[in-house]
Amino acid sequence: MVKEKKIGCMIFSIGKTYRKLSQCAVRSFKKFHPDVDVHYIDESNVDNFKVNKYIPEQLRDHYGILRFAIAAEIMGTEEYDKFIVLGADTITCSRLDEFIDQDTPDIIFTSDYPYQLNLGYAYADKIFVIASPVLAAKKDPESGAFVWDPENPGLMFIDVNRANEQEDVRVIDYLHANADVTCFNSLAALKDVYKFSLKHWKDYHQNVHLIKSQEKNSDLYFFGDQGALNLISIFSLYQSADGIQLPLPLRYNVPSYKIQFVDVPYEFASVVYNATGKKSLDERREQAKIEAPVRHEKATELGSGEIGPSVSHYHTKDDKLYTIDDKQIKVWHYHTGFGSLIQQELADKSEMSPEEKNALIQKEYCRKVNIFIFEIFNQETRDFFTNHCDCGDFFQKEFTLE
Repeated sequence: MVKEKKIGCMIFSIGKTYRKLSQCAVRSFKKFHPDVDVHYIDESNVDNFKVNKYIPEQLRDHYGILRFAIAAEIMGTEEYDKFIVLGADTITCSRLDEFIDQDTPDIIFTSDYPYQLNLGYAYADKIFVIASPVLAAKKDPESGAFVWDPENPGLMFIDVNRANEQEDVRVIDYLHANADVTCFNSLAALKDVYKFSLKHWKDYHQNVHLIKSQEKNSDLYFFGDQGALNLISIFSLYQSADGIQLPLPLRYNVPSYKIQFVDVPYEFASVVYNATGKKSLDERREQAKIEAPVRHEKATELGSGEIGPSVSHYHTKDDKLYTIDDKQIKVWHYHTGFGSLIQQELADKSEMSPEEKNALIQKEYCRKVNIFIFEIFNQETRDFFTNHCDCGDFFQKEFTLE
């Protein structure tokens, strides 16, 4: 008799700002996954987990890192075979078959925006720059056409600019993982996300003088839990690639897992789980041609160049939501940094009280959510979220925090 898989999911949301948004995340996931245990973590229960005793004090308020520590505790304590981590700003639009049915990969990733991520990694008083790999199509010498073979996917560990300079190579997508839509079939892998989050934090904050002292490293940033997730992805991909080796000092004590991206390359994928669905294939190609972002007219107000006009033209078919390229949207992820830009702008305004700053942040947050509801999503998309994702009247009225 085959043992039934025990599956859990965690959605983490702290504070008033994300509460309404996160309820839509919870309800939509439950709608399509009645057989999965959902753990909703907020300020009422976040302090109940044992990991709070061990996480460094300076990272207690870094909720991205804390949530993966909590996720590992839940997966281990409840003895789940599979554990899904979703952000509070997601909407599940269908059953996540690519997560639920695949048990071989240790980690199942979804993609962030299509660009190459560069991460600093400290070893022996040196900072190494580690770049996320790309998928590249190679030119067929006879036809002159660029060909991508899923059996031989053209994994490249080079600077993306160098790849584009080669006449016989065309970058078709980026293996850049996003932390807000992830699935784990391995508790060890989930624990390593927390472990390498601590490593990434120490590398950046304790070695920032090394990073900033070298001009070529001046664009390295701290990416929190997402930085850790990508370090694990990069190290694992390096070690799975034929004929490619990590730089000698980095070959030891680094993770190696079986990993899979479910929604790249976008050109050949049938589903989108994350940020890939925000620009169509034509928009991506136009952007590459003009070497400038192709943006939705409201994208600048959101502080993002990663939302294309095509987002306003999603359509439904057979009770499913699709991009204009007919890729089924399994998860919608806002992924816009609601409020983060104004938080940065207000950081140095000492003349303002904390209460005044918080009021402005909340006002800006509401404004951005309403831009999505009334100026980016078309009525067909709003009705889909309402009628098929159990979001209630969230998309049919003005969003407030009251």
